[in-house]
Amino acid sequence: MRDRRLGKLPLPKYAFWDVQPEKLDLSRDRLFIISRMFERGKLEDVFSVIVFYGVENVQKSLKANKYLSRPGLYLARALLGVPLNDFIAYNRVMALGKPTSFQLC
Repeated sequence: MRDRRLGKLPLPKYAFWDVQPEKLDLSRDRLFIISRMFERGKLEDVFSVIVFYGVENVQKSLKANKYLSRPGLYLARALLGVPLNDFIAYNRVMALGKPTSFQLC
């Protein structure tokens, strides 16, 4: 993970409307921050997260998220080149017998 001295990651209110962004710890809360930016952030926010945490850390965090939303999942697949089957959220939905919510268009 990037050293905090390299800069601070902006946490926009529109992506973190339900929490106080200034109270989030960039290290401790990284899984929440990464997931939330992929689900609710603008594309520039997503790129900031990838630069700040690094591609490998972002991939690991998103693959391990059981509840990653459909838009977040497809954005991660497109930007990071990770196959859908590598995401726990995708496999979880498929195992529950609800594949239509994640079918490719």
